[in-house]
Amino acid sequence: MGVDQIARFGHAVSLLRPLDLTDLYWAGFSCLLTDVDDVPIYRGEFARFFLGVEDGDERVDFDHEQKTRGAGFGTTVDLDQAEDVLGAEREADSSETGGNEVGKHASLTELLRRRSLADWTEEELHQLPRLLRLDLRFPTKLQRRHKPGAAGSRIDLRRTVRRSFRREGEMLERVWRRRVRRRRPVLILIDVSGSMSAHSRSLLHFAYLLTMSGLTVETFGFGTRLTRLTRHLSDRDPDRAVSSASTAVEDWSGGTRIGESLGALLKGYGSRAGVRGAVVLLFSDGLERGEPELLADHMSRLRRLAHAVIWLNPLKGDDSYLPLARGMQAALPYVDLLVAADSVEDLTRLSRRLATLV
Repeated sequence: MGVDQIARFGHAVSLLRPLDLTDLYWAGFSCLLTDVDDVPIYRGEFARFFLGVEDGDERVDFDHEQKTRGAGFGTTVDLDQAEDVLGAEREADSSETGGNEVGKHASLTELLRRRSLADWTEEELHQLPRLLRLDLRFPTKLQRRHKPGAAGSRIDLRRTVRRSFRREGEMLERVWRRRVRRRRPVLILIDVSGSMSAHSRSLLHFAYLLTMSGLTVETFGFGTRLTRLTRHLSDRDPDRAVSSASTAVEDWSGGTRIGESLGALLKGYGSRAGVRGAVVLLFSDGLERGEPELLADHMSRLRRLAHAVIWLNPLKGDDSYLPLARGMQAALPYVDLLVAADSVEDLTRLSRRLATLV
């Protein structure tokens, strides 16, 4: 292994989140290996150092999405076994420090990303902004405004004529104008009722990250009434922003009236840019206490105004889940995507899916 390989690996790690175990594995795989025969050795040593697994070649199997990239040599962490190993390590001698502690920390972070948000402690919620890795390539829309470009739909006659003066009036170089593309606004609706209270605070952190990303974001909380939270989530301090937003919601952990809340949204904001043409992210388990007919009517109006409606249901993370609740049954015909929102991985996967919406 040469110094240049180690330097490349160090540079790769500096570009990644240093406690993301999967990225760390593939950074080393890409930068340090030069021979196929070294793959089992690298895999085994990585598992032994970061997971405490001695027989790494047998017990590690890295990220199924990466198998095609690794040409058959790639693997994902077996998390059930890793959690047992880490539990034993936590009971080991507390004087153990150095590289093994870093490996343990990385492994715990990987497990935390897959754990249900309902099981997170208040202390762990402070790590959520660091663990969420969002793809912000949101859908775009064409504006009426044009700007100069290397190619476009029409000639910029004024600039073309000006450039011709440099060549004695010969229009040898044409300047084009193209329509400006702008990312669509995002409308976030978070159910803060009793059945969603275990997830609501985590989802406020998610809304805060989108607000701070430079996107045009409007955020509302709803239970039995609608509360606008955009101003509260504009604070630079994430903990203060989330605390302010949760305090502003008077009906936190109360009942659920999705239909009435959507009606208030459409009446007060339906004609504004926050709704029209927006990507709507609605976080709820669909346990509606109001009339499902009212919910269906307002969902139909919302769908006509919005570019896309994404319903994020924490219960969807369970493979046996079926959308049988009255609220979900009424809303489903007007939903473009029904996706899980139970863990950090679910939210990260959501941001990647949004990038594919036309």
